[in-house]
Amino acid sequence: VLQRHAAIISGSTALYYFMPDISWYPNDLDIYVPDCNWSDADTEYERDAPPSNKLTNRVVNTSTGLRSVRRFYTSSGRRIDVIRSPSNNAITPLRFFWSSAVMNFISPDACFCGFPRATLVRRGALK
Repeated sequence: VLQRHAAIISGSTALYYFMPDISWYPNDLDIYVPDCNWSDADTEYERDAPPSNKLTNRVVNTSTGLRSVRRFYTSSGRRIDVIRSPSNNAITPLRFFWSSAVMNFISPDACFCGFPRATLVRRGALK
């Protein structure tokens, strides 16, 4: 699904990938989708999510780096946010994140840590 829509995973799940031994576990999965692929990705997620586990679309101010967010819940109650990038690049929203510690992403082919010297020693800067 990520490869088909040029999407990435970011946020706390990507941070956990780089720091798996820390004392917390991500409570959600954030999937970022390029604007040009949003329609197809949204249709696919809508089709695959059980009707009782969907929330409606939430439009967000693009100055925050997000165009819109669709929230879904798995049958076990885990949250999945599918986030529409304001550009045709899924990575664009990362520059708006609140901390350098979460400026990481996982794609189907690679993983990226925005600030490895700080993140890998559990440090980060706040905006």
